[in-house]
Amino acid sequence: MAQPQVNLQKSVLNTPLTRRSILIGGMTLPAVSMLTGCGGGGGGGEVESDVVIPIAPFDPDTTPQIPDQGEKTEPEQGTEPIISPDAVKMNVGIYNFEYNSFEQLRARRKVSKGTAGSVLVTNKDGTETAWESIVDYVKRSVDHRFVLLYRGMLTAFAERPPQDYDVTFFTAPEFYWNVPWTDFLNTDEVLVVADLFLELVTQKVRSLIAKFPECDYGKLVLLPGTIAVLKPSVNIFNKDGSDASTDKNPILEATNHLVCVHNLSLNDEHQRPAYMVWPKRTVSWIDFIGDTRCDRGDELGNNASNPDLENYAHVCTLNGEEKLVVKIQRVSSDKVQAFDDYGRQLLDTTFNNELIEGLPFGINICLDYAVASTTTDKYRMAQLKNTEFKLDFVIAAGIRLNAKNYQDASTVQYAIHNDGIQGSNQNPYQVKYEYFSNVSQIFYDKRIGAPYLLSLPALGTTADGSRQSTTMISVDNSTDFTYPERYSGMPSITDEINPANVRVWSLPVDVTDTLKTQETVTAMKSENCEAAVA
Repeated sequence: MAQPQVNLQKSVLNTPLTRRSILIGGMTLPAVSMLTGCGGGGGGGEVESDVVIPIAPFDPDTTPQIPDQGEKTEPEQGTEPIISPDAVKMNVGIYNFEYNSFEQLRARRKVSKGTAGSVLVTNKDGTETAWESIVDYVKRSVDHRFVLLYRGMLTAFAERPPQDYDVTFFTAPEFYWNVPWTDFLNTDEVLVVADLFLELVTQKVRSLIAKFPECDYGKLVLLPGTIAVLKPSVNIFNKDGSDASTDKNPILEATNHLVCVHNLSLNDEHQRPAYMVWPKRTVSWIDFIGDTRCDRGDELGNNASNPDLENYAHVCTLNGEEKLVVKIQRVSSDKVQAFDDYGRQLLDTTFNNELIEGLPFGINICLDYAVASTTTDKYRMAQLKNTEFKLDFVIAAGIRLNAKNYQDASTVQYAIHNDGIQGSNQNPYQVKYEYFSNVSQIFYDKRIGAPYLLSLPALGTTADGSRQSTTMISVDNSTDFTYPERYSGMPSITDEINPANVRVWSLPVDVTDTLKTQETVTAMKSENCEAAVA
């Protein structure tokens, strides 16, 4: 039986901005820099100020008064998002599924010699080990990721009903669907499962969103992390235009993308695709890391997908014990794709980031955030339907947020960061290092003409509004899990898998410039369900 829904929306949105709230928005924060991980170094710059105001769009007449410059306050948890009381607000729920995707557990099974599809390996001591088929392993692992993500959605939605929001985004980190590269024994295994991986993940995320219909769960957009694979390519060239990838010296092409799905109507005036693929453009030295980091190899000619980016071959050891070493082109040629409900690819080559009317959003996958961001890079921006988006989703494994990304992106109000490496969050003074994700509001310091980030605390998980408990909603990753009756028949998790939790944020988003009136926002929340009932 479904749990009773409790409206947990905070009343702060209708409260005039106070001097204290202005000061909270103007704390002096430490400099923000890129983590030398997925970001590959570089990035950070120092921004220090104690006076900030909400970034555009806002009405200058209602902008908070600048406090005395001598007043300061220390960073603290418990701050609320700051938004003009006169703004047209869309209440957005952010559910970050937090999971250590960078250090997946090895789960490929040893089997009896002669088992169909098994691979026999001679060990250093002369003994032999039979490993299960890589295809069987991949299929089971994707099933397990699917089940864990599904449990996370069920558990989090029971604790924090998504119907409380005008729209909900549920995210997972980069590499969520991958298995450790050290589980691959040879290059043939790497290549043979590439298309299988991509097909399975697409099937699973489409199946997942179908279990959460709009009329039961509200409007829901799922950004379910990425799957990264390697494929052969003949379109990789040296700087002089000659072929760089040959039969004797192959260079592989990386596909690392996110499959965006939603539960919204496909039959209304908005003409949405059923699902879309957003690719990562750049390959970091840790994206395909096995036993050791990747080294820099030969320089390559520019990739037409983004000729401004430096291109070269990464030399990566996926499995040192098996001497599995591959070369990977740094700049990927993977493209934005959109599909209808039957899986047919659409002609539109842009990513429809306006699935929700009036709430365009952007996506940056890890290193792209630093070197090919949708807020700064003209080639990535050209792939979006609307470049003036309000939410920036950073799906990553080893990068930090950088306020400089928003210097010329005045419409972005929040950066939502879900990272697969623990501690890769934006602000160690405000967000504890044990977290995998955070949400930051973007402000603008008028005195120095620079943007500023303020980390926002996740909601407590206690439904009783009189108290706040831990912000983490734990996800059961055991073999035994009791599903609601309507969702019976799900696969079990039979391998050891990393633990996961979900944290939730409630974000008031200013949509005055796109939706004009609060009545429009209210009408959007239930329009399709009311039509279905009628």
